Amino acid sequence: MKVIGMLWLTICLSLPVWGKERLVVGAKTFTEQYILGSMLSTLLQKSGHTVKEKRNLRTPLLRKALETGDVDIYWEYTGTAYRNFFSGKDKKIATNANLLHETVKRLDQANGIVWLAKASVNNAWVFIAPQSFVEQHRLNTIQDLQGLVTRTEPIVFGLGNDFTKRTDGLKELEKQYGFSVPKNSIQFVPHSSVYGALNRGQVHIGLGYATDPQIKKFRLIALKDNRAFFPKYNPAPVLRLETVQRFPHLVSLVQNLVPHLNNQEMIELNYQVDILEKSVEQVVAAWLQEKGLLP
Repeated sequence: MKVIGMLWLTICLSLPVWGKERLVVGAKTFTEQYILGSMLSTLLQKSGHTVKEKRNLRTPLLRKALETGDVDIYWEYTGTAYRNFFSGKDKKIATNANLLHETVKRLDQANGIVWLAKASVNNAWVFIAPQSFVEQHRLNTIQDLQGLVTRTEPIVFGLGNDFTKRTDGLKELEKQYGFSVPKNSIQFVPHSSVYGALNRGQVHIGLGYATDPQIKKFRLIALKDNRAFFPKYNPAPVLRLETVQRFPHLVSLVQNLVPHLNNQEMIELNYQVDILEKSVEQVVAAWLQEKGLLP
């Protein structure tokens, strides 16, 4: 009986138990990715998994880690995948959020990669301006800037040098929107400095990312891209097909996050971490609790 008991214990210990299975959650090199990754980690841990996080991986390394199984799941941006992984150049696809998501989802099937539902968060380039300036000039969309660039009163744009030179940058935007920004109205400002320049009044219009926390800190307004110029960058959880087949419960568990995520939520979460200097784990736990996603 003792031998049989030991044999049974050995068999039981060798059986896969999903609740004890370790999963590796990946994240890129910036705060938003830490937050999104921590959301996955927290939910997986609460569901019984042992979780390891691998942060600060650049896009090519993180993608490779997913393909090789060194990472089980992470959030990828649709625009990043289309451009970097599939060399996509069709602007009609890149600027249509739903079509873009369906395209990368379809293309990645051949690689054994599964894309879950995308969030409405769109971390794309946006033109931003101080709230007071927006209200003064009654701005709402990029198209509304047309009336400003033709005025004799100088309106200063704070733009990165790269955006003004690349073929799909300022020149293409001017063509699509039907106006030209005078050269003497452009001040070259890197992304890291544009918010300070806007706050100090050194520039009136800047170019930033749609979920940057400084948008809240400095009370800035993002102008609507009403002619769909900028490519979409919606985050979606990605994982290998074999992981989905092995742990099918992950799909519904992870996708419960998606309806709760949008640009305003993401700005607030980034703000709490980057500006208020709270820990990622503290911010994520409070947010998941608030949304009723924790048991």
